[in-house]
Amino acid sequence: MNELQKSISRLCLAFPETEEFTSHGMPNYRVRGGKVFAMYAVDHHGDGRVALWLNTPDGMQDAYVREEPKHFFVPPYVGPGGWLGLRLDKGHRGGCRSEEQSARQASVGEYAQDLPCAT
Repeated sequence: MNELQKSISRLCLAFPETEEFTSHGMPNYRVRGGKVFAMYAVDHHGDGRVALWLNTPDGMQDAYVREEPKHFFVPPYVGPGGWLGLRLDKGHRGGCRSEEQSARQASVGEYAQDLPCAT
């Protein structure tokens, strides 16, 4: 596990009741026994990206991809369901924690509304 993957894992697991598991060769993060809110993808099917795929609220995907296409994209397979791809190989842009919080809220609804952002 490289340092970036360790950091992603620490960030995702900082949310209460979160567990990590591997699916399709990628680390996935979900609320215990519930919905996945993030996936860490490296060169998925040779796309050359290092990215975090996030389950986002309605409308968030289009807004981010349109505003910052260098950093955001529609990931394969899960993209049509509103998931957002966040490129981690294109330099730091800040704000990652708020996107992660939004992804978790989209997955678990009102339960996550009052959770503090992971540190």
